[in-house]
Order: sequence, then structure tokens, then C-alpha cells
Amino acid sequence: MEISLVTDEVSQDFETAIELGCEWGIRNFELRSAFFKRVPDISSEEVQRIVQTIKKYRVNITAISPGLFKIPFKREELRNHLEVLLPESFRLAEKLGANMLLVFGMVRRKDERREEIIPKIVDILGKAAKRAQKEGIILALENEDICWVDTGKNTAQIIKMVNSPSLRVNWDPGNAFGFGEEPYPGGYNYVKDYIINVHIKDALIEGKTNSKKYVVLGEGSINWNSQIKALKKDGYKGHLSIETHVSPKVKSSYRCYQWLKGVLNETKEG
Repeated sequence: MEISLVTDEVSQDFETAIELGCEWGIRNFELRSAFFKRVPDISSEEVQRIVQTIKKYRVNITAISPGLFKIPFKREELRNHLEVLLPESFRLAEKLGANMLLVFGMVRRKDERREEIIPKIVDILGKAAKRAQKEGIILALENEDICWVDTGKNTAQIIKMVNSPSLRVNWDPGNAFGFGEEPYPGGYNYVKDYIINVHIKDALIEGKTNSKKYVVLGEGSINWNSQIKALKKDGYKGHLSIETHVSPKVKSSYRCYQWLKGVLNETKEG
């Protein structure tokens, strides 16, 4: 397992994020947005700046997250994601040397019923996975608490139904926690055989408001120590991608990195 960092958790200036990450000892990065725009909605000049920065610092882009299918189920928008955003994301990934795209399972609406919407989501993700397979790209389905694919249990259900080697899991215990699932061992046991990327952030439920609050790693309610040990035991070889979600960004991201590095060192010694 290696640590990676979501660049915009540090800075919207791509080179600044890379420079800081490299100073800390990070060589792998995940790209979600840059220059205050979500990829791939950036100019050709901005793409070139990113490519030059990657070469200058000799770093790796492990995945890009274009927000694919993080929308309500509306046919026109979905058509745009399948026919425009997905191919553009393939092209950007190729330019950046990445072979993974993060995708989502449609934003929930109150007027939808699970038994009716799930087959539609499976159809969309199945079509996307088929195209990804031709491109040599892996789609990593992220569980997100505002989407139909929210918990480990529900994510595993979709993966099994799509049944494609090009659709794996971006496991996000923080998002599972936000939906009320016990991330480890609960949700993890459903998805552990499909995980290709892991998002690392911590959270707790505030007593007064009973709402989720993100905190620096090690200060929340997610059992990351046991989760990381389980990932190692189960042979996970992918990245642990820091997605801080806490301000101030630079200081908090560095603290998360130091904490995670410490846990990984303990795991090696154990």
C-alpha cells in the first residue's frame, strides 16, 4: 500500500499541490479539480501545465475523478456523461498516464424507489464499464452518502450485478459512516474483494446537531487502524488516497499524512 493525495485538498493550483506533496514525501496523486474547475473541464493550456508539472516533479497520477454519474437520474444529463464526459475523461487519463476513473451511482431523489432505480444504474454503469474495458481503463465506483451507491453493502450489490472486470470499488469509509453504516468491519466485508482504491478521511457525529463533521485522521470515529490492518491482511496493493475535507487545507492534510504514515509504519512492524 502506498499513500496518495487528492491534489485539490491542498491547493487548486496543481503545481503548488504537487510541490507540497513532494516535500512531504508523497509521489502519487489523485486529480479531481484544478484551477477551480473539475476535470476534464479544463483548457488545453491547463492540461499542458499539468503534464509539464507531472514530468517536472516525476510524480504519478493514480486516478482522476470527473464526477461521472454524480447526478440525478435524468436522461439528458446521463447521455452527456456517457457520450461526452466519459470519452473526454478517457482522453485526459491517457495524457496524464492514469488508468483509473472514479465514478458514482446517481444522486438519490425522494421520488425514486430503490427497486426501480437500481436496474437503471446497473445498465448505465454496465455501458460505461464496457467502454472503459476497450480503453484499458478501470472504473472505480465510489460509495457516496448522497447517492444510491452509498454503503459497502449497496456498492457490492451493484458491482455483482454489473459483473465487469472494469468496474471495481473506490472504498470510502467516511462516506459509508456518513450514511450510518459501520465502515469496518461492516461495510468493508461486503466490498473487500473488489477494492482498487481507498479514500482516507475521518469523521464523527456531533452531539448537539447529530450531524457529520470531518476531522483530522485519528480524531474521529472511523476505526482506521483496524481497517488498514485488514487491508494489509487481505492483500490490498492499491493506494490510500488522503481526501482531507478539513480546513486549513495544507496544515490538516499534512497532519493526516503524518498520522497515516505512522499507522502504516506500525503495520509494517507488526
